[in-house]
Amino acid sequence: MLSNTLFIFTSDNGGLWGEHHYAGKSVAHRQATEVPLIMRWDRRLDGAAQQVRLTLNVDVAATVADATRAEMPWV
Repeated sequence: MLSNTLFIFTSDNGGLWGEHHYAGKSVAHRQATEVPLIMRWDRRLDGAAQQVRLTLNVDVAATVADATRAEMPWV
């Protein structure tokens, strides 16, 4: 059963607490913009694959749809 289970871990982006003289999330510094997205699905995803690139939260649905081979006719 575990080999056919898609595990997804993600989080909210970090808030600045005085770094770079800013507080909050509305600035384009690494600490306020990076969000982890980790997926594991032994049956379908290559465990050695890693991508580091800029994405948006709207990309999560497309990533999950691609991993599950779901059709998204509107994309």
